[in-house]
Amino acid sequence: MKYKENKKLKTRIIIFLIFIAGIVAALFIFNTLNIQNKKSNTYECKNCNVIFLDVDLLRADHIGLLNKEYENTTPNIDKFFRNGIIFKDVTAPVGATQVGNIAILTNTDPFIISNIVQTKYYDLNPESLKKPLITYSNKSEFSNYKNIFQIFKKQNYTTIEINDGGFSGRNTFMDAGTDEYYEETFPEKKINEAFKQTTKKILELEKNSEANTSNKKSFFLLMHSNNLHAMPYRYPNNRTHINNKEIVYLKKLGKDWYNIFFDFDKSHQPLTENKTINPVWLKRNYKKSFHIQWMNESIYQNFHKLSYELYSQQLKFVDEQLGTIFNELENDKNLLNNTIVVLYSNHGDGLLDNKILNHDVSYQSCIHVPILIRYPNMKKSVIIKEPVALLDLTPTIYALLNITNPKNQTDYGLIPVLTGNKYDREYLFGTSGDRFVRKGDMKLIIFGANLKELYNVTSDPKETNNLIKEYPQIAQELNDALEIHQITIAARNNFKVNKLVRTT
Repeated sequence: MKYKENKKLKTRIIIFLIFIAGIVAALFIFNTLNIQNKKSNTYECKNCNVIFLDVDLLRADHIGLLNKEYENTTPNIDKFFRNGIIFKDVTAPVGATQVGNIAILTNTDPFIISNIVQTKYYDLNPESLKKPLITYSNKSEFSNYKNIFQIFKKQNYTTIEINDGGFSGRNTFMDAGTDEYYEETFPEKKINEAFKQTTKKILELEKNSEANTSNKKSFFLLMHSNNLHAMPYRYPNNRTHINNKEIVYLKKLGKDWYNIFFDFDKSHQPLTENKTINPVWLKRNYKKSFHIQWMNESIYQNFHKLSYELYSQQLKFVDEQLGTIFNELENDKNLLNNTIVVLYSNHGDGLLDNKILNHDVSYQSCIHVPILIRYPNMKKSVIIKEPVALLDLTPTIYALLNITNPKNQTDYGLIPVLTGNKYDREYLFGTSGDRFVRKGDMKLIIFGANLKELYNVTSDPKETNNLIKEYPQIAQELNDALEIHQITIAARNNFKVNKLVRTT
């Protein structure tokens, strides 16, 4: 009997031990899979090359990846980034290039940059100064805010900037830290030069990479393109173009290029005299009159439609230029597999949405911009729908490369969003002559002293329905948050909250 009982006991013990072993094994497998899953959700590309393609005035809602209506407009962009990281709801800090470019590349709050520009360098554009600007890269107020070139140079990267545009690059002191700098500010004879220089540099870097595999040096390259900039568009005359009596194609840029204008005199508002551009009217109205209130509704709808058509025509041209860069990258898989490529824009353009002809305002047309990231060896896209700030682009890149973020820059970044964690920003702030603040779906814009507009930008992305009277409590919360933010930023940086500068 005792023998049988002992045998039963041993059997039970063995079964129990097998059960325990099974649990331990299951936990081990679970933890292993969990660790692997966490690893698959982390992004790190130490010593990778980085290419920034900044296409000024590129609106997010005109890219096929973000809006299927425009799939035929941006086929090269869509193809190159289709398996990348796609941010669908990005807010630029400013609706204009000058302050926005500095804020983005230095990862500095736009209210700080706006104050410096207003008090120290009211207009950094050399066109208005009628002479080239001296480069104050290491002496200006902006030397306190290290830009992305300086950060990469400190990490022993080769740094290259190819700039096209008067409100960017050297003219905003953002050439500091560059090993190689190419300026195409006034490219009347070389409109394609920025794209050509970029593809040329990529080819050189490919050859250097192949020749020096044992002693490879990573690079950071930024190209700022101005070919999508607001009218007058710069457009090749050998391309198909829209024929319309209210569009003027002026061969001002030599035999190969047009300057494209609207001929407003068809709507009884003279922009041309004897078919020649009237610069006085242009300066006084076309560039400065942001709300086109003089148009009646039928004229407005006509020019609104034409604005979209001309913008799409110009964007197709720019997309083809970008395609030449993408082709060079894809021709060398070794380089592409070790390079992060980012497409973004400083700001968008009005295109007569909200009756805004140009930009430099805080409507979605001007501040809803793309961030598209081609990350090495990604097999499928990662789509981020959460509202994020363009200001967080540079700290995100630093994090991907395991580079320490400079002390005087924000700790915000997009890595938490990529890894499924909580985004650090509750509010998105910006200034563009006017000021704006966004929380979730709701955005408040303050024009001047007290003219306020409130929009649900998710359900009403064109901002046609001002909700300021319907939701006074939300408007007040956003107003208070913006005021606290401005006061806090001013106190930390020892300046007063002054009237904000309007840039172009």
